[in-house]
Amino acid sequence: MAAQRQIATTRKHKPRKTDKTAPLRVLAIEMPVGMTDPILEQAGKAGWILSMSRYYHGTSARQCIEWWGADGVLVGPAADDAPHDYWDDCPVPVVHVSGWVAARNAIIPDCRAAGRMAAEHLIEHGFRRLVYLMMGAQEYVMGQREGFLSAAAAAGIDAVSVDWYDKWREFGEGPPGLRRFLAHTLAAMGPPVGLMVDEDWTALEAVEACREEGLEVPDRVAIVGVGNSPTICVNARVPLSSVDLNYGEMARQAITILADRMAGKNIPPGRVAVAPRGLVARRSSDILAADHPQVAKAIRFMWDRYADAGVGTPQVVAATSLSRTALTRAFKQCLGRTITKVLLDLRLRHARELLATTPLKVLQVASRCGFADANSLRGVLRRQSGAGPRAWRHQQQDGAAAPD
Repeated sequence: MAAQRQIATTRKHKPRKTDKTAPLRVLAIEMPVGMTDPILEQAGKAGWILSMSRYYHGTSARQCIEWWGADGVLVGPAADDAPHDYWDDCPVPVVHVSGWVAARNAIIPDCRAAGRMAAEHLIEHGFRRLVYLMMGAQEYVMGQREGFLSAAAAAGIDAVSVDWYDKWREFGEGPPGLRRFLAHTLAAMGPPVGLMVDEDWTALEAVEACREEGLEVPDRVAIVGVGNSPTICVNARVPLSSVDLNYGEMARQAITILADRMAGKNIPPGRVAVAPRGLVARRSSDILAADHPQVAKAIRFMWDRYADAGVGTPQVVAATSLSRTALTRAFKQCLGRTITKVLLDLRLRHARELLATTPLKVLQVASRCGFADANSLRGVLRRQSGAGPRAWRHQQQDGAAAPD
């Protein structure tokens, strides 16, 4: 993980507690939803009294801290719209968590890495027309944009960025205007298109825009958000793929730095950049892109029926209007793979996901992913990764090997 050590400080804070046995009191203001639980967990381990609070506009930072008797403050992004020097007035150490603004004392996500991850994911899934949707020119947006465009350029793929803030007057305000703008942009590019947006809630609007325009997700438009908020991603009309910004590690870093500063340690200037945990692939992007309409139709059939062990190349061909020879040729031209290989890769991808994230037995995984039996899954997985199901599962969970 990238760590641009360390947190900047405008003054050396001295410990405020005269009773060293008394627990420290920390005020966490406007924490993002995905960070609430990690902050609570880390603060509990540190033995702090933690107050989760809203931000009181119209009060001075000093007064806000005195109300709570706080020894330190964690500031979330929603409280970062205060004047630039607002938090400098605090008589206690302050650490910003999220980096939505260019705060001096901040734990920030590596937004460039997040953009790069999204682009690489879409490219791996065959998308050759990529779009990054901007919502203004905030620091985190520009970082995502840079990473997204640079990853596309490195792969020799054209990618563009579009800024909603430049177009809202033309298309209207609020979510309805954003959906109209998205539908217009995506339709003009011609599907299939791979789209990254700056946050999960924007990805939710993108799904609705595609529905209104008649663009199937992910067949015609694959969508990737940022934040991996379960309340948004899992319950969307189409479950959303999203970059996990590693809120748990951000919380750990924030607690560590704040604890050091509350102890009176002089922390050198800098900010901490935390690498994302990875991209969590869900239905909104987890498909192969194909310009050929019959190949796209075949892929859709595979996605709908991959769990049926009776589905093979003959059934896939029958779901299209092409002959086996013509469809095979189209698959080779569009995807560089045979129909059989694409279907096998799809089944194996889902088997790996179940092995890594569930306690299902190998036979149950095989049954849910279209393998004839457990031995079939074992053989394919060994050829692909050199390990059987149980060993592969153990490697994912613990990084160790286990006998099959």
